[in-house]
Amino acid sequence: MGRLSLELLGALQVNLDGRPVTTFEYNKVKALLAYLAVEADRPHSRERLVGLLWPDLPDAVARNNLSQALSNLRQSLGDRGTSRPFLLVTRATIQFNLASDHELDLTAFTTLLAACDAHAHRRIEGCTTCARRLQQAATLFRDDFLADFYLDDSDPFEVWVQVKRGGLRQRALLALAHLAAYYERQGDYEQASQFARRQLELDPWLEAAHRHLMRLLAVNGHRNAGLAHYRAFRRALANELDARPEKETAALYERLRVGEPSVLAADKGQARIHHFPARLDPFLGRDHELRHIGGLIEQPGCRLITLIGPGGIGKTRLALQAAEGQAATFADGIYFVPLASLSSAKFVVSAIASALELKIRRADDPNDQLLSHLHEKELLLVLDNFEHLLAEEPAGEAAVGLVSDILKQAPGVSLLVTSRERLRLAGERLFAVPGMAVPPTDTVDRLEDYDAVRLYVECARRADRDFALTASEAPIVIRICRLLAGMPLGIEMAAAWERDISSAEIAEEIQSNLDFLKAPVRDVPYQHSSLRAVFDQSWRLLAEAEQRIFRQLSVFRGGFNREAAEQIAGASIAVLSALVDKSLLRRDRVGRYDAHELLRQYAQAKLLESGDADATRQRHAAYYLAPAEAGASLTLAMNLAQPQWLDRMEM
Repeated sequence: MGRLSLELLGALQVNLDGRPVTTFEYNKVKALLAYLAVEADRPHSRERLVGLLWPDLPDAVARNNLSQALSNLRQSLGDRGTSRPFLLVTRATIQFNLASDHELDLTAFTTLLAACDAHAHRRIEGCTTCARRLQQAATLFRDDFLADFYLDDSDPFEVWVQVKRGGLRQRALLALAHLAAYYERQGDYEQASQFARRQLELDPWLEAAHRHLMRLLAVNGHRNAGLAHYRAFRRALANELDARPEKETAALYERLRVGEPSVLAADKGQARIHHFPARLDPFLGRDHELRHIGGLIEQPGCRLITLIGPGGIGKTRLALQAAEGQAATFADGIYFVPLASLSSAKFVVSAIASALELKIRRADDPNDQLLSHLHEKELLLVLDNFEHLLAEEPAGEAAVGLVSDILKQAPGVSLLVTSRERLRLAGERLFAVPGMAVPPTDTVDRLEDYDAVRLYVECARRADRDFALTASEAPIVIRICRLLAGMPLGIEMAAAWERDISSAEIAEEIQSNLDFLKAPVRDVPYQHSSLRAVFDQSWRLLAEAEQRIFRQLSVFRGGFNREAAEQIAGASIAVLSALVDKSLLRRDRVGRYDAHELLRQYAQAKLLESGDADATRQRHAAYYLAPAEAGASLTLAMNLAQPQWLDRMEM
């Protein structure tokens, strides 16, 4: 028994294990298979199938024909004596088996369109997720349902085909129209034109598609081609239907003919992205994260998304890439607002206004002017590096209040924020940015599937064009990526040393010396010039009690629970929660905490500087020694509690 593939959107094609089935004796065998596969949600009586395919024959003759057709169909599919046949046959009924090993293009097509209908988005023409689905559906729709397939003597079957064909064609036309509009919003007029032309292949008299194509040709610099297209369409209407174009189509032609600017203006997707920093190197990987963030941005009810994570984890690059992928979603564009250089939270309004190219009048309240400007807009603001503003009182509260006011007073505006700390606003959706994917062991296949390794190799080749990920080099590179826990900034800094020292030496330096990791170029902001500078910035934003507890928590390797943190470092749940919110600690689903290894090394150095190291280590040793001593008797006595105790001690 092989895998059956049925293609009904276009010319009928039946394949078994990738090979065409050519043993059908006549068309009604194919018609029987097509009908059963499409109407597979229920069993069909033999009387109904006889009436569908042999409506004009005597009952006995028609029943015999059905038996012969069914026999040929089952033989062609190899459908006898199997555990999961394609057809479920009884004396009274026949049904296609949905549990069999098969694929049906019609099912895939309708499933994709249903997913688009159910997806929460602002508008389908701006939804990247649905554009991918629609494009898959458009590929599946090769032509009309059962194109060029007819049964001259079976009117009921032909009626069924025509009803299905008309409904599916309308769904395909709508999908193609959405795709044409999506790519027009992206500024890809060639692709948009292809989908408009595809509509006209299915329905040559669809005037909405003719108008769309005329406009697309014009804004892409081919106004004469748009005019010529109209004249050809007008002649075809007159010659074949004795009709004239609709008033709206003729009016568009006149506007194109006189060169009306509003029709010829190109609304390119690139023009929707404002003040984004230029990129000198490609963005690598992060496909899962981009899909997740893109899905959040597309949801109309999700208007404040905060990417949180420690410095160097790649929040800004990820936010920029995710925002660019949504260029078609927001009618008024996407604006990047860098906040890192602001000396005070008081300047957030002016920073946003500057990105929007909004001139603030001195006589009026700046907040009111900004909110008034945004009130009717549909745009996305990318607010980058918000964390240092949160620590400033009371201006930090005012900055968060401004974000809240934008959400309340500008319903078409969404915000994508990067921060080491959450904003703590109602409706805020958090996305904790993880490190790039790292191989779990030193020897794995398909290293190119791991983003951290790909980034290391790319950066190493910038430093040394002869660098190659050989079999001997791979385990060392994997070790480096694991030491850095997939932190992009650390990986870039480490790989830059490949020109001067070996990979093995790089790994040893990372393990022993945090100051080893510095930016290899001059033109980077100070806060990203070294990992120590990155961590120093986070350290300065901590309250004194948080600093004390965080440095004492550095004695833990491999994580800790709440009780241990309280006993050894005096950490309350409030402080632990604050350190998690500020991306210095992570908490897993079972309640254990840990820190990125490089952050732990940094905190350990702070602990040594403080003079608290010996006392903290003594408390750490005593905390773990006590249960070890208590458990010794359990081990000797083979007590029933021994397995639980051993599990705890192993952790």
